This record gives sequence, structure tokens and C-alpha cells, in this order.
Amino acid sequence: MMHLVTQISSSNNVRAKELAEVLSRQQVATREVSKTNSERTWSAYEQAAHSFDAIRDVSFLTINNAHGPITKELALHIAYALLVSKPIMLQELPAFSDEVDTFLQRIIGARLHHFAVCNLTKRGCSPQEVRSALRHLATAQGVDYALNTHDIILIQSKIRSYLRECINQPLESVFAPVATQGLQQASLPTARAIALA
Repeated sequence: MMHLVTQISSSNNVRAKELAEVLSRQQVATREVSKTNSERTWSAYEQAAHSFDAIRDVSFLTINNAHGPITKELALHIAYALLVSKPIMLQELPAFSDEVDTFLQRIIGARLHHFAVCNLTKRGCSPQEVRSALRHLATAQGVDYALNTHDIILIQSKIRSYLRECINQPLESVFAPVATQGLQQASLPTARAIALA
């Protein structure tokens, strides 16, 4: 079997480690990206941007939805995988949380026939079923999801909006604690200095 790398996207870490072990036994390297509760202003943005970049770099995207609905974040991961033509594996057919808008539900639902749907962590899932699903993903490199220009623009817009939501405070508030620690406002880096650094 060819060397595969997947990102496991999950808003719920239930069975994510078990899923990674099943994939590892099939010589699939895994990368897990989960939500963080960090209080740093940029950390949520950095993590979200990293997860989207990682989707572009892996062989296929694995969505761990066996124990909960597809959240807005997971739906955006799937939409980005559609945008960059990556194969997608779902653990189960999708049930969407209320936060997932109609467009994302429609764009994902209309392309389910391109996805591998196989609950690798369920009891009784045979090694042959796992190999079959992985074989499908290995041969599905560069999937044409037939996105039209309108779909592409809306997906990009939704991802951009989501990344902006991840930055929940204005930039000035990031520097405010530094200024209150006895530093002069003039000692803060200018935008030009930041850009040149």
C-alpha cells in the first residue's frame, strides 16, 4: 500500500486515539487537530490556520464524527478539503449541528458519494473493510468535486470569516498588558516594524 498521511479533525476526542491506532496499523501516518482552550488571543487563529494548511498537505482528511454531529469547524475542514481536492473519510454519514449553515450542509451532502464512509473504530470492523476504504482513498488523489465558481467563492468567504472569528479581540488589546507593565506606549512595535521583521 502506498504511504498515506491523514489529518484527524475532531471536535470531540472520544475515540480519536483509537482511530489513530487503527490507521497506524495500516501504515497511515496521522495528525490530530482538536480544539484548544488557550486564552492567548492569536492561539485560536494560529491553530485554525494550521489545521487548514495541514489539510492541504495530507493525503486525505479523516473526520471523526462517530460520536457527535459535524460542527461548524468540521464542516469548514470538509469544505476546505473539497476546495483543495482532497479525499475525505467520514466515520459515519453526517449529522450536522445547528451551527452549520445550509450552504455547507448542501455542499457537503451533494458530494457524499465521493467520500469514504467507514467507522474504523466500531467493533467488528474487519481489516479488509479498513484496507478497502484506504485503497479507495489512496486512488482518489485529486478528487474533482465539481465546485462551481459560486461555491468556491462562498467556501473561501466562510473560511475567511471563520478565521476572523478566531481573533476575538482587537490588536490593541494584545499590546495593552505590555503597556501596563511599565513600558512606554512608544516602545511598542509599529506596524511597519512588524511587517519588516
